[in-house]
Amino acid sequence: MRVGILEDDNELSQTLALWLQQEGYNVDSEQSVSRFFQLVRKKRPDAVILDWNLPDGSGLEVMSWIRAEYGYDIAVVFSTARLAEEDVVQALRAGADDYLKKPLSRGETLARLQAIKRRISAREDRSSKTFGPYRFDAPRKQLFLGNEQLPLTRKEFDLAYYLFQNHDVLVRRDQVLAAVWGQTGELTTRTIDNHISRLRRKLQTETTGWSLNAVYQQGYRLTSPTD
Repeated sequence: MRVGILEDDNELSQTLALWLQQEGYNVDSEQSVSRFFQLVRKKRPDAVILDWNLPDGSGLEVMSWIRAEYGYDIAVVFSTARLAEEDVVQALRAGADDYLKKPLSRGETLARLQAIKRRISAREDRSSKTFGPYRFDAPRKQLFLGNEQLPLTRKEFDLAYYLFQNHDVLVRRDQVLAAVWGQTGELTTRTIDNHISRLRRKLQTETTGWSLNAVYQQGYRLTSPTD
């Protein structure tokens, strides 16, 4: 599991990173909000530990950005010396998964991260779906063919996920529009057909026995191998 740390106290940041690394976590640390944004975009951690008060921003602002960009795919843990109940409630209501009270203790920190790790593992187990050689990682919006991650855009992933969940069934264009684009009638047939065509190439269906075709004036069908 990869953990990102945003802490402006360099000594504390190094100590926290050491504790986690000793338990097998991959750790990346930054001391400024702007650089931490870059870290999250580049490394995409599974969880982050955020200091509450920072020289160039606040942990709440960072969490709001994470939730806007990544939803709840990244777990957020606050590290704070603010012990007032209303502060803890504010953080949890704003979307934090947990909090750590300073001064930090090694035992409590590792126990809370282990609980986060269990929740992430359980979510991934529920959200990982396999169809023949294809494996979907829904939280990360990643699709694998064997061990190869296919280079899908987020919209292509959503389209593929919908089609595989409805494989061997004719799905109408209006159903695809509603499920994937959240729209009804605002996209042209050509736009959807173009997405289908690109997705077919990226799925490498000619090598797997699956087929993805447009059905004239009706919709689309993803067909599984017959043997």
